Amino acid sequence: MLLQGMRSRRAAKVVRSKNSEQTEQGRYILRAHLPARLVGGTTALWVRCLILGIWSRIDHREYSEAPRDCAGAEAEPDHDLEGIYSIAYGGVGGIDFFAVEVLTWRGLVTYYVLFFIHLESRRVSLAGITRHPVKAWMQQMARNATGETWGFLQKRRYALHDRDTKFCSVFRATLAAGGIKPIPLPARSPNLNAYAERWVRSAKKECLSKLVLFGEASLRRALTAFIDHYHQERNHQGKDNLLLSPVPPLEAGSRGTICCRERLGGLLKYYTYAA
Repeated sequence: MLLQGMRSRRAAKVVRSKNSEQTEQGRYILRAHLPARLVGGTTALWVRCLILGIWSRIDHREYSEAPRDCAGAEAEPDHDLEGIYSIAYGGVGGIDFFAVEVLTWRGLVTYYVLFFIHLESRRVSLAGITRHPVKAWMQQMARNATGETWGFLQKRRYALHDRDTKFCSVFRATLAAGGIKPIPLPARSPNLNAYAERWVRSAKKECLSKLVLFGEASLRRALTAFIDHYHQERNHQGKDNLLLSPVPPLEAGSRGTICCRERLGGLLKYYTYAA
């Protein structure tokens, strides 16, 4: 009995040491891949416990080595999207839809807004607004985007979009005919088209959610004003807090005077020193 007790305690000690090593390895990966506000914050303690709990239950012997093919050589991972972002980052554009409720004489009506965004420069182009994004309308939007002289996607090589049924086969075929390869992203992965999703959030939070829109013309005027503000007067953290397309400062009587440029009745404001 004494020998059995010593053996059981020794085996439990070995198991605890292995679990502690796996837990420390999980903590290292957690610190390396999560932001500091999640790793060190007490509000996200359940996130840490969940990840460490899952990590401690994984059989790490199966993942200790890189995957190999049948010949014994290391299998090369799939770098399609990674290669697109790293090599041809300047030639990648994003496409997305978002819906806006507009007040009309018949009540609330849903309008669908189609826009394009250039990932490197963050420039946005309003493609069109419609209540019925049918195939014919989508095909015409693709033709407008791939025009040789006026198309926003004319100098792009790839176009990222989600798996919304509005991006029909006719739309993708028209883009491909214009020299642009459409890339449908995996389902439920908005982070793969993060720039487009972030612009939708900015447009709704800073502009559309603070307005009562009457008809399509009102929606188009508000979006056009916000896009101009987004390009010329809004700082971007991803671009070192610089303006995308700065305009010359306003002229004033005395140098050093602070001038204010307003849009949409003062909803969007921009302050700058006078020339």
